[in-house]
Amino acid sequence: MYIAKINTIIMIAKLFKRFSVYSLFLSLLILSFLSYLYSDLEMLWFSFQSRILNFLIILGLLIMTINSVRRIFKFSKFENRFHYYLLTYPLIVFSFPVELFDIRILLSSALFFNGWASFREYVASKNTISSSVSLNKLLDSILLTTFSAAIFYENISFLCFPLLGMIFSKKSINRQELGIIFLTPIIILF
Repeated sequence: MYIAKINTIIMIAKLFKRFSVYSLFLSLLILSFLSYLYSDLEMLWFSFQSRILNFLIILGLLIMTINSVRRIFKFSKFENRFHYYLLTYPLIVFSFPVELFDIRILLSSALFFNGWASFREYVASKNTISSSVSLNKLLDSILLTTFSAAIFYENISFLCFPLLGMIFSKKSINRQELGIIFLTPIIILF
């Protein structure tokens, strides 16, 4: 009996080994189910009266997060990039508490992962595109990370990641980049 369950899990995992229509459809189906499940719960911080609007907001945040995770993994150096995040992210979201749902958790993670993806794109294309477009990508990254930290003040340490990423990227840092990294969060948070 346990061997059949293990074989079923292995078969499902093989489906997510590659990015295919089936893995994407199954992931979106699971995300839709989770959005439907969480749209009926009592939400903290933000909620519409209509269940349909709550469903669309939650589904949009989940899709935005999984798309930014895809953008982050696009820059990985592995030869065989697996797409298990299409399955693991919905399972992680499924483990959220169902008694009382705080939408700030989804919003903060969506903003942070989008900021991280923008920063990865900035570092990867810093020398190949014009400096104004490059600085716009850095500004997007800093703004998204700052808004993520503003939602939960416990996430204030996330603001160190762009600076650490710039230091460890082995690329030169100029005054404009340092100004964006330091001044933007100060202006927004205070």
